[in-house]
Amino acid sequence: MPEGVEWEPGERAYLVIGLASIDQKHVEVLYNLVELLKEPESITQLVHATDPMVIVERLTRERSETRWN
Repeated sequence: MPEGVEWEPGERAYLVIGLASIDQKHVEVLYNLVELLKEPESITQLVHATDPMVIVERLTRERSETRWN
């Protein structure tokens, strides 16, 4: 929804992410989310994504060995 939704009075949300996990997979999703928050252009792309799988792929992608260093 390009115009967002009212989240609280006077505030709009353009991207809301909910997490549920039965194992430790949420840790990787949180890591990827933190990395995304460092890249404003990536957030803009996710906010405007029309395919939800674009968001799922970006949040669930595996970290490479070089990203750990």
